[in-house]
Amino acid sequence: MKKRIIFVSLILILVSVLSLNINQVAAEQVYRIENYLIEMEINSDGDFIITEEIEYNFIEGEFSTAYREVPGRGFAEIDFIAISSVDRQLINYNVSDGSSLEVDWEYPETTGLATFRIEYAGRAGLISSDGRNIVDWQALGTDWDVPVENARVIISLPEEPDGIEFIDGGEPDSISYADLYFERENIEPGEGWRINFSFSEQISMPERASIRDYSAWLIGLLIIALILVIYRIVDSYKLMKPDYNNVKLLDDEIIQYNNLSFLEKLLLYDYKGAKGPRMLAALIFYLGKLNLIQLRVDIKDKFFGGEKAEIKLALPEEMTETEEIDDLKVLSELFDEIGDNEKKLEKVITKSSLWRKIVDKYKEKAEVKAWKSNYRKSIRSTSLLIGLLLMAISIGMFLDFVISDRVITFLPAVFTGILAIGEFIRYAVILPLTDTAIKIREKIDNEIDERRERLEELVETDSLAALKLILSNLAWLLADDKMTGSKFKKYRKEIEKNISDKEAESLEVPHWLAVDGLEGALKAIEVVEYTMIAVYAAVASTSASSGGAGGGAGGGGGGAG
Repeated sequence: MKKRIIFVSLILILVSVLSLNINQVAAEQVYRIENYLIEMEINSDGDFIITEEIEYNFIEGEFSTAYREVPGRGFAEIDFIAISSVDRQLINYNVSDGSSLEVDWEYPETTGLATFRIEYAGRAGLISSDGRNIVDWQALGTDWDVPVENARVIISLPEEPDGIEFIDGGEPDSISYADLYFERENIEPGEGWRINFSFSEQISMPERASIRDYSAWLIGLLIIALILVIYRIVDSYKLMKPDYNNVKLLDDEIIQYNNLSFLEKLLLYDYKGAKGPRMLAALIFYLGKLNLIQLRVDIKDKFFGGEKAEIKLALPEEMTETEEIDDLKVLSELFDEIGDNEKKLEKVITKSSLWRKIVDKYKEKAEVKAWKSNYRKSIRSTSLLIGLLLMAISIGMFLDFVISDRVITFLPAVFTGILAIGEFIRYAVILPLTDTAIKIREKIDNEIDERRERLEELVETDSLAALKLILSNLAWLLADDKMTGSKFKKYRKEIEKNISDKEAESLEVPHWLAVDGLEGALKAIEVVEYTMIAVYAAVASTSASSGGAGGGAGGGGGGAG
């Protein structure tokens, strides 16, 4: 008992020390921007000559470095001019300019107030449109992660402005001839300050191209890209058709088809391993029929009424070989997942990687390797490489458009992006299979369709026969893409409505489903319905997210350390 008390005490002391250290690290360096003076002069070329005077207040800790970043958005380019300090000696600084500006500098360790001055030129920042000049400038960037107590902006125009209109950022506190004075206090981190106004044209600037100006080109390129994509996709489906003179299964191919096990048919049906939950559910019920997996089913009452089936999986005490599966090693990943403890069915079928591993192992078998077409594999690989190359070009051009506002790069970015998507679709459509494998695969598709259509017919005409068909084809129904939980529920209700108790009792439930809570064939198909709903939930359990950004010329942020 004493040892336990000592151990707990040591843990508490350790946590306390760590907390203190974390708080100390967090409190080591605290600062804010006390005053931020930004002077911007527009020269006769429409360049923004900018001087920033930043007064840091280093409240806690010692500081010896700082940096400033200005994105090139809205400028043709950014040229660095100078960096200096009002009250500190600079030890060293590094500059990267051109498409954007990045400056970092070093100074002796200091506390309290320290002021630094940065000068740079944003080329061709002024905009001309419809006989007016426009200033759209992010005077204070949104990337600052500390507050700015007081900010002042002075904008010097070439001449006294006429017909000035303020759009964003507020009106100036005062105007003196061609100088505009702005002031703001208590700017929160990430808030920024964008100033946007227009006036009668003083400097004629080349009008900036917008996407609207290139709308005809954009529409034309989109049409061309879509035509090319459609052609490539149609060609892909044609490529997946056997040779015109070799469409029907030959006698030896029919024999090969008849000799395929259910697992081999599943593999060929989903050769890419993309239908994990559905294929795993079908495989589990198939293995249950072979006594290689035990399905323990409990019928439980729901909280708000009704019942639901809970299916747990377990392995038999002894794994017996079967002619249906010549090599149980290919299923080792699935058996390992179930393990010694019972696992819920829905937990297992959500692990799509299990099915992909089974598929990959089966593809190493000699008889499966014989299905592979090197010709189609080569075409598929080429499409993937072309798609990746086109997508890389598209992303590069799109980033250039975002950074530099060059609309001319937006058009090829869209064009190559659409072509890349077309190549990815082509890669997904084409499977590296021989003509024989493709024909057998189509035969499997037809077999699944025929079983479903037969069930639909019997549900309408003969409920007893429909129930028999369900009990004898559970794995096939689970493998069918077009068989959903809601559709199966409709069939079940129709069968229950039309079948008599005597007829239902006359059917023998498969022994591997005859467990606690299952009384009669109608209960058995409720288990299948529950499984299909679980499969549908597993298939639909994916999500995605996205984001965006925007702003005027300049901006960015900085920091100190």
